[in-house]
Amino acid sequence: MAAIIRADFADECANQSVTFGISPHYVMAVAELLSGIDDSDDGAKKGPFRITQEAWDADRSHPDLESVLTSDDIKIWQLQVQFAAVMTYRAQDALRTSLNRYPTADELYAKWPNAPVPAGKTLQGALDTTASFIDPALQKVLGPLITANPQTDLKSPVPNADTVGTLAHAEWQKYCDVLGQRESGNKYNVVNKLGYSGRWQFGALALQDLGYVKPHISNKGMASPAAWQGKDGINSREAWLGTKTVQDSVMREYTQRHYQSLLQAGTVKNTSSPAHVAGTLAAAHLMGIGNAIKLKDGVVTSDAFGTTSMSYYSLLSKAFGGNGVFQP
Repeated sequence: MAAIIRADFADECANQSVTFGISPHYVMAVAELLSGIDDSDDGAKKGPFRITQEAWDADRSHPDLESVLTSDDIKIWQLQVQFAAVMTYRAQDALRTSLNRYPTADELYAKWPNAPVPAGKTLQGALDTTASFIDPALQKVLGPLITANPQTDLKSPVPNADTVGTLAHAEWQKYCDVLGQRESGNKYNVVNKLGYSGRWQFGALALQDLGYVKPHISNKGMASPAAWQGKDGINSREAWLGTKTVQDSVMREYTQRHYQSLLQAGTVKNTSSPAHVAGTLAAAHLMGIGNAIKLKDGVVTSDAFGTTSMSYYSLLSKAFGGNGVFQP
């Protein structure tokens, strides 16, 4: 046994991610971190995920697996990917419940596999190394980005009365445009490969908090009309994608909630520059309030794709004339 062809490994990670609603990038990065995506054994630890026989046997009959696995199936790397996907799904689901948000890659790793990081390696490094394999693999599984009515592609101007915090109307418009370009190319009708939807790529958890999606629905589950509450007439993902005014309203409400939380935490102030306000709001949009607040202490977090809170802060800070460095 030896190194696995990385493109093949990425394909299998992508297949399993669609089934379980997890990040294929995270799953592949874990294997990269632990074994270099190598189908050999390291003592009692076996295969690309370095799973022990004891751990395998404890969960190989889990009901979320496509079939009951045998003890010897640990030797088949494709089945290790399936096993890893189920473990990641379970860890993500537990953390999402306890944190009331999606976990960061580091938080997910601490839950599963919670294995010592090999000397000289980091999870972020593994994410960076495997990044180029993910989009081609997902493209094979899902095809191009999903779109609804092509007439919804063009962005609409934000109503004059709308703004957030201390941002002037023109600044709020600019914030929406720059962030929208980063998230979706400013297209209202885009669903990305992991089910984030709309111009600003809202996921199920945020839309649950805002009353549009029913509790305990995953991003994948939003494809079903049964997942939607019917608020503001939005009773399906297609309705969400096709209604610019609701997306605009949701974006303002969601961001205003973030601003108030950041203000209470002292991460932004009424005297903060537009560059700092925009950067911090962008970090919160990507990683949630808690992780945006951590930037104040120099703690940078990343999502399951390796995108960091600081990269979003820097993007919006520079768009508003800042230098991209966190400056309260």
